[in-house]
Amino acid sequence: MLIPAVRAHDYGRAEPDILFRRIRQDGYTAVMLAYQKAIEGIGSYYQVDQEVIHKTQVTLQMNGLELRTLGVYMELGMVDEELRGQAVDQFLAGLKVAAAMGVPTVATETTPLHKQPSVTRQQAMKSLERSLGEILPHAQDLGVQVCVEPVYYHTLATPEMCAKLLKDMASPWLKLTFDPVNVMDPEQVATQEQLWDRCMEYMGPAIRLMHIKGVCWQDGKLVKSSLEDSVVDYQGLFDRVSRLGLSMHVIREEAVPQRGQEEYAFLKKLCDRYS
Repeated sequence: MLIPAVRAHDYGRAEPDILFRRIRQDGYTAVMLAYQKAIEGIGSYYQVDQEVIHKTQVTLQMNGLELRTLGVYMELGMVDEELRGQAVDQFLAGLKVAAAMGVPTVATETTPLHKQPSVTRQQAMKSLERSLGEILPHAQDLGVQVCVEPVYYHTLATPEMCAKLLKDMASPWLKLTFDPVNVMDPEQVATQEQLWDRCMEYMGPAIRLMHIKGVCWQDGKLVKSSLEDSVVDYQGLFDRVSRLGLSMHVIREEAVPQRGQEEYAFLKKLCDRYS
């Protein structure tokens, strides 16, 4: 079953009761939460204590919202050991919060290449693997899966790189986030069906959540767009994803709250059709 969800901080930064009530008004029954981006007064996972967790859980339940994923976005591919170590420590803090909340998954991207321009992708991948090597034993102990997300201009960039990472790390606690737009280089738009086939082949069995956003051409560049105006072939994409037979949240990213009900209706129609 594919379940429409939304990234909470797209609706702003607020107290849990205000934020979750606003999201529920647009129809959503599921969210992805990055505490440091969405909840007023929280700047890092170090600040998420039992009181904050309880307040979050109560307000989620009151508003009928399911939470399966915490966004714990850290630069795990940094070659600088001090920066990498800080990122790992903060990620572990998020992992502990997820375990305390009973949230089964934490999600992160990997480091954009432009943040360390003198570093090769191969060097960044070694740092990413080192970070995951430190994180995954804790994930196993806590019973929380770690989802990494490929982005075409980040350290982890392609479906094939995902397959190699999964093989090399050899941990059942390492899974994947699939964001079609993030893995699609602009040159691949015209042949995106081939890309989706590669994603299903190399990533499919490990995908645990999916992100959805829109892009369109403007002055020769891909820019943000509504879902309706997007160049993404959602029907072909969702048809392939549905064949995986997974129950997962399909999370609207870059949501526009002013069009929240329309966006929810569009996403729900896709999810219902291909569930």
